[in-house]
Amino acid sequence: MNKKNYPTFIIFACLFVLTLSPPASQSEPLNKIIQGLQTYLNASNDFTATFVQESELYSFNEKQRAEGKVYFMKPGKMKWEYRKPELQTIVVNNKKVWIYSPEENQVIETKIDALGAVAIYDLFLSDKINLMKLFRVSAIKQKEKPNNKELFLELFPKSNEVNIKKIILKLNKIHYQIESFIIHDKMGNITAITFSDIQINKGLNTSTFDFKIPEGVELLVP
Repeated sequence: MNKKNYPTFIIFACLFVLTLSPPASQSEPLNKIIQGLQTYLNASNDFTATFVQESELYSFNEKQRAEGKVYFMKPGKMKWEYRKPELQTIVVNNKKVWIYSPEENQVIETKIDALGAVAIYDLFLSDKINLMKLFRVSAIKQKEKPNNKELFLELFPKSNEVNIKKIILKLNKIHYQIESFIIHDKMGNITAITFSDIQINKGLNTSTFDFKIPEGVELLVP
């Protein structure tokens, strides 16, 4: 697969890259942060946001930026609508994945397991998540700042994840909402997703995640 056809979702599964402050002090106990995040995730049945994705691709020695809108719905449904730099739609429905690239006039059909992105699927789309069962979790310590409203967690998948090495979450300190996350994959790529205009539990329709292959579009099944 050449660089142009490299699926955005694989890049996504592999904001700016955060430069974290040196270890100093931890403002909240780790178990309190984990419980707060679990409560937030388990209470969020659907999620909509605009996003910015910035990726450092080790193999190509370059950075990429993309923008769009994302939709999550439990259990097991996700849709990414990329608007810049080019149109692309990625639909995940019960671990089946479609990656539609209008410019290439093709759809890649695969499964979440094949992309090595099970950790992301479990984190955002599980009906009830137990973080300690799925991940080794540690807090990233920061220097105390006045009115600091951010927390950071480092998640290491316990399963034999094919692609993801670790996930860094940036959380709102009040609601433990995920504001951004960074993925380090095992190939050395770093991908950061930053959310804005977040809406929770707005009652998304399941039809949002239906995907029909457009007529005349080439279907690729790796």
